[in-house]
Amino acid sequence: MSTTYVAQLAVGLLGLLFGLQAARVPRADASSPAVHRLAWTLAAVGFVLAAASNLLQNAWGALALVEGPHSAAWAASVRWLQPGNYGRTMEKAVLGLLFCALPLLAGLPRRRTLAVSAAVLLLTILLGGVYGWREGPLQPDVHFSIYSAFELAEVLSLFTALFIAVLWGTMDRWLWTAMAIYAFRQALNALSLAAMVFRGDPGRWSLSPLFVQVVGVVSYSAMLWCAWRRWKLARTHQPVPSMLPESRRHQPSLLH
Repeated sequence: MSTTYVAQLAVGLLGLLFGLQAARVPRADASSPAVHRLAWTLAAVGFVLAAASNLLQNAWGALALVEGPHSAAWAASVRWLQPGNYGRTMEKAVLGLLFCALPLLAGLPRRRTLAVSAAVLLLTILLGGVYGWREGPLQPDVHFSIYSAFELAEVLSLFTALFIAVLWGTMDRWLWTAMAIYAFRQALNALSLAAMVFRGDPGRWSLSPLFVQVVGVVSYSAMLWCAWRRWKLARTHQPVPSMLPESRRHQPSLLH
């Protein structure tokens, strides 16, 4: 159990580092397309907020582990499980929707867009937390059924954003790759939750918590490398295209 909590803390820390590194990319190269810089900044805001929530909850969980299952810290940690899960998942789903709206957001004033987007993401975490709190004491069959639906909404918004990014060129290749890694990891989470719910007993079948966290560590490490690599290219002003070159995006296809 202690190893799992260490891995959970590592996931939160890596998510925070990814967000902070993503924030450095648009500042390093102001000559890159405005929509790409906006996308990196939105990713930075979304992942920093989620990581701060994750680290706070997992630090609390570590304290509960030290004090034991009969402590007040343990009871509080269990009580805040649903608010934390719902808040972060809803926030990432909304982040995916903001990525979907990048073709429209890119034409708006940058500072106002970022301020409103950050406020919306923070409000989403709070609303998700309120929803989780109103759910009451943890009932695994209820919580994981609803949580799997939240995860599915997040996955759909992220994969839709990736599809739009290919068609409209709203992300450069490194951010697209990082978000694809994250979306794939969340898809695995959603599938495992759905399988657990389908079995009807979360205690009878579920992936090992340690395995889930190790996948998270590997995923976030790869995402952090993508952000670091993009920052290195930005410092030397090397252009990074979107997934499809401009000429290919405007070729006739079945979508036109």
